[in-house]
Amino acid sequence: MPWDGTPVQLYIILDFAQSERQNGTEPPIVYTEKTIGTMFFEEEDAVLRYREIHACLKQSALAEQPSRDLLRQVARRYEQ
Repeated sequence: MPWDGTPVQLYIILDFAQSERQNGTEPPIVYTEKTIGTMFFEEEDAVLRYREIHACLKQSALAEQPSRDLLRQVARRYEQ
C-alpha cells in the first residue's frame, strides 16, 4: 500500500554492516521518537513500510538549490 502522506514522526532506519565476528548481519531496525517515548520496529514489514515512506519523501523533495530558493522566497514574505 503506497504512503498516503499521513504525517510521520521522526524516524531513523538503522542498517548494520556484517561483522567479521558474526555469522551474518543484524537485521535492520527503525527507531522512532514520540512525544512521550521511543519505539523500535524490528519486523520486516514495518521496516519495509518505513523504507517506502522514506523513498516517497526523497522523491518528493526539492533539490538543494531549489529548496534554498523557496526558503528565501518565503522568508521575504515575512520581512515586510
